[in-house]
Amino acid sequence: LPKGCIKEIEKLCRDYLWSSNPEARGNAKVAWYDLCLPKREGGIGLRNLLLWNKALTLRLVWLQFAGTNSLWVAWNKEHRLKRCNYWNAEPQPGHSWIWKSLISLRPLARQLIGCDIGNGLQASYWWDDWLPQGPLIDFIGTSGPCRLGIPIAST
Repeated sequence: LPKGCIKEIEKLCRDYLWSSNPEARGNAKVAWYDLCLPKREGGIGLRNLLLWNKALTLRLVWLQFAGTNSLWVAWNKEHRLKRCNYWNAEPQPGHSWIWKSLISLRPLARQLIGCDIGNGLQASYWWDDWLPQGPLIDFIGTSGPCRLGIPIAST
């Protein structure tokens, strides 16, 4: 969800929690952050919607790599990633906010998504994290594919 929606939902939840009326403005007795802590840490276990939303958005990123037969993944590969991959796709003005959100999470996704080389057909030579130094494109630079004559989309 867009951040504005999440903030509005949290506002309604806070107002309801403190006054039993989502329209009323009450004085908070405890910080919302503290309420979102697990019970064992002194909170009441409410979900932090911003973090939960980020986790669910990262799951959509993961689906792009998981080899699922999802229609959404197939559509993205055909329309968004036809001549590139997730790591080098550039958001375009006509792209949806969710796609732009997926692209904005690349730095975090790179830390969380690893590469299993296997037979090499699903691993990206330039973009996947199969070297100790990180992705080859980061190590050699963007001119590497041209200098070495290895296409950017190589597996």
